[in-house]
Amino acid sequence: MKRNLKTSMLSLLLWAVSSTLSAEGLVPSGCSIGDKPVYAPISTIGIFFDEGVRVLTVGEVCIRKDGVTVARGTLETSDYTDGESVRKTVSISFGDALILPKGGNYTLVVPEGCICAEENESRTNRELMVDFVVPAYISAATPSVSQDAVVSEESRIGFYFDTEIAAVDGAALTLLREGIPVGTYPCKASWDWDLGYAGVDFGERMKFENGVRYSLMLPEGSVSSLHRPDIQNREETLSFTGGCRESAATLDYVWCSLFDSHPDGTLGEVTFHYTQPVVLAENAVIQLCETATDNTVKEVVPKLEETSGKWLLTADFGKFPLLPAVGYSIVIPEGTLMAQEGGKVLTNRRSMIPVADSSGISLQETSGCSITCSDGVLRVEGVVPGTPVSIYTHEGRLLHSVKAGSSTETFHMGQAQCCIVCIGHKAVTVAL
Repeated sequence: MKRNLKTSMLSLLLWAVSSTLSAEGLVPSGCSIGDKPVYAPISTIGIFFDEGVRVLTVGEVCIRKDGVTVARGTLETSDYTDGESVRKTVSISFGDALILPKGGNYTLVVPEGCICAEENESRTNRELMVDFVVPAYISAATPSVSQDAVVSEESRIGFYFDTEIAAVDGAALTLLREGIPVGTYPCKASWDWDLGYAGVDFGERMKFENGVRYSLMLPEGSVSSLHRPDIQNREETLSFTGGCRESAATLDYVWCSLFDSHPDGTLGEVTFHYTQPVVLAENAVIQLCETATDNTVKEVVPKLEETSGKWLLTADFGKFPLLPAVGYSIVIPEGTLMAQEGGKVLTNRRSMIPVADSSGISLQETSGCSITCSDGVLRVEGVVPGTPVSIYTHEGRLLHSVKAGSSTETFHMGQAQCCIVCIGHKAVTVAL
């Protein structure tokens, strides 16, 4: 998608006829400036005629801003063949490329009597005036996907501009899920005949979870006009809803500090380990709840840091006192963390991990129960009938939940390697 300089100059002379061109007498049929914002330095401006013309050595051609002359040019004639017809062109040259200050309205002025008919010198132009603008910013973009559309999967998403563009060094777009940034991608920019494109190339077909709101944000100053690096874009945002109905994978931690560091009557820092890059939601919290009622008793803002290839999510409960007769669980709400993996934007589901009894080791000492496991079957003995018994995975996903019907309950554990057993208000981690 590239053009050489010769083609670029030719396109300048082929711009549409300016609606702002006004004159009497010898009337031109068009001008190469005025109908579109000017995003490039000005070397030559063409004025077109449908008859033979020549230039008289009278008057001075200029560009004015607010009535003040800011540039002067010289006139010469040339022919341009368009198919089978020959168009007469009066070219206005400004020597070195003219870079007018951006964000201004300008007027090209060709004084009366500078151009005459080739066959009748007495028939000359009246004063010609063409208004044009050098914008402060590139015009608003058109997204490659309709605003608020439903998008199941895409490999590329971006924005189209009405001029040729180039990416600014280091420019990147941000993908957000429900308003939370989940990925940053280098800005891929390209251009063609008076058009530009800037967007994301995911490298694969990215799947967008059904019913979830996404947005893609191109920050201000990410791209510039190809020939005027100082004229850049405003911020652009595309919003859409995911439509992929495939079961979405979730983010799960691989270890929790509670597995080997049990509270002694108060709860301080608790850390969750992740083995893939994750980002923290803007208003993320982690909660301490009463297990039986799910009532939140304390809520803290977590910290996230990367250490030796692991991402550590830490919540400090500030030595919160744990009442001996109450069972507690730590809850990581859904959407606390996000990541990108395998063409999908992942988020965590709601996780709940029981806070073990102060002994942290044996239920026998505190509840009179014993736990054994053999051939994938977990056996709880000594439980009082009617007592709630729950089994969780180590990341807090509920596997079984019953009220004991007798003093012994059995549970089939499948391929699980580790679990958390809650009996009443007591909890313990068990290796299977």
